[in-house]
Amino acid sequence: MLSVFIAVALIDRKGRKWLLYVSSFGMIIASVLFSVAVHEAHQHKTWAYLSVGFMVLYVIAFEIGLGPIPWLIVSEITPTKERGTVMSVASFVNWSANLVIAQFAPKVVDLAQFYPFAVVCAVAIPFTAFLVPETKGKTEQHVQQELGSRRYV
Repeated sequence: MLSVFIAVALIDRKGRKWLLYVSSFGMIIASVLFSVAVHEAHQHKTWAYLSVGFMVLYVIAFEIGLGPIPWLIVSEITPTKERGTVMSVASFVNWSANLVIAQFAPKVVDLAQFYPFAVVCAVAIPFTAFLVPETKGKTEQHVQQELGSRRYV
């Protein structure tokens, strides 16, 4: 929980996209290291202890960017008159995805450890680079103008 304050301290200095990149890279590293640690824990007890640290690193990386920033960006890119509806739909989609993850994560982890989570975070990097607008220091009107002039195809 305390790692959210890192995002709060850096969000207006470094920007939303920068925190999303840091978060994604941190989660990739933590997922891979955690998977290695779980695999090696049977050989050496030290890896079992390290796995706890890697899971904590994963949570910290999530709370720096991918946890709080999407909620902020959605509210910043949505026109005021439509914000309530958009945030409601975003919340529904988020909790639906959480339900799916809760149902299938144990099976995914049994089959492939945490490598699939690293792949999803790797996909988040180009997604952020090409599709997520930087909203730091911009007014609602400026953000809407930029979004209106974008070409996605």
